[in-house]
Amino acid sequence: TLEFEEVLDRILTSAGRVVAHEVADIMLLEAGVARVVRHEGYAERGLTDAIEGLRLTVSKTPYLDRMARSRRWIVVSDTHAEEDWANDVAMSEMRSYASAPIRLKGQIVGFLNLASTVPGFFSAQDGDRLQAFADQAGVAIENAQLYEAIRRHASELERHVTERTT
Repeated sequence: TLEFEEVLDRILTSAGRVVAHEVADIMLLEAGVARVVRHEGYAERGLTDAIEGLRLTVSKTPYLDRMARSRRWIVVSDTHAEEDWANDVAMSEMRSYASAPIRLKGQIVGFLNLASTVPGFFSAQDGDRLQAFADQAGVAIENAQLYEAIRRHASELERHVTERTT
């Protein structure tokens, strides 16, 4: 599909086949701020409001900043044991975390985040698989965004032609 919302849904659904997890989200970057654009697994834990309102400045969020600089995935075995982990009360039940930057044409356009309530849930092998998947997700997201832009442009052009002929 090239429908943006459906592409995001499919990325999350497919991520579970690549790396097992309990919750997942996709963050896209806008002017250095990562914003959650799609998520799964949070509603069952009563965390929908927390995740949907989440906006993080990459340079001020240690794990996102580290990924942005290294352009590589990270795995946090136990978030409670990590000094610079943002222990948001709403997210405190999430004990392990895996994330990969969504890379496209040499740029980071977002992050694919997975979490589990089990400490030590994710491995380095999971990080490698997640990164390969996130790179493919970047291509799918770009294609959907280009398709939307072309549709908007075609609609505007059609409206303009209609106005000129009437």
